[in-house]
Amino acid sequence: EPYNWRDLNLRQNLIIYGTIYRICDCDQFTREWLESEGIELQCSESIPSDPYMLKLMEKNQNKFKDNLIEEKVIDKKMDGKILRFYAMFNNQDHSRKFIIHVYLIDNTIEIREIHRNNNGYDPLPIYLHRQLVPKDSTYNIKSFVNLFLDQREQNKINYLKANAFILGEHITIFNRVFFLYDCDKFTRDFCQFDINRLPSISPYSVTDKSEDKTKNVARKSIENEQRVLRYEAILESSDENDCCRRFLIVYRLADDFISVYEKPIDGYGCLTRKFLERVRIPKPGLYIFFHNFCYFFW
Repeated sequence: EPYNWRDLNLRQNLIIYGTIYRICDCDQFTREWLESEGIELQCSESIPSDPYMLKLMEKNQNKFKDNLIEEKVIDKKMDGKILRFYAMFNNQDHSRKFIIHVYLIDNTIEIREIHRNNNGYDPLPIYLHRQLVPKDSTYNIKSFVNLFLDQREQNKINYLKANAFILGEHITIFNRVFFLYDCDKFTRDFCQFDINRLPSISPYSVTDKSEDKTKNVARKSIENEQRVLRYEAILESSDENDCCRRFLIVYRLADDFISVYEKPIDGYGCLTRKFLERVRIPKPGLYIFFHNFCYFFW
């Protein structure tokens, strides 16, 4: 015979599939409805405390006290002060630029990407959410083991601080190498930076290999950011139909990337289309890429 609502009352045990449940209390609607049906309810009883939950609450209170002590040590004068650095990737993609925020109150770091129209990347405002960044890039903060470290163990981890950011140098954040090329006035005054006293950067060399990315490449990218060379060309071919095809060759001085567009032919009704994706092209038989001072059309 199954249970009926008449069988349920307060201060009694309910056995369901071998598990004993103790009915301690009910809500106001249940109490009023059962009493209207002539069932006299027993007095409610308090639920006993869970030893595990008590131990967990005590542990959380101790962590909260430790956090209060640490907050007192933090200089309140740093509240609201943020260092802002302008950075770029230290690789072939110098077109992606970022803003790195360093919050002095707790040394947390936030990275925002500076987007431009049609740059090929999703226009997400946040590249890295505000958080503590460990100096060791191989350290995983959200791993299963590290999530259960107590506060004392977490304090032993070395995190990046404001003094690790030096203008004109590189910094590694989660295995991403950023080149710090500028900062705002507040950051410059706070860190006592002098732009004119930055370490000298060697001039760009034609004999640099494709993988030899030094500071001169980053400086070259900044100075020639908006400079583009455009050439008009035709296709040399034995086919008479291809001889009338015209092309626009675009050369970017910032990163030596070349892209080719085919111009529309009168009477065909087609629009300008991309013939070659933006890419760095090596010279035939050499490892040296084309540069603006050795790129000619004859």
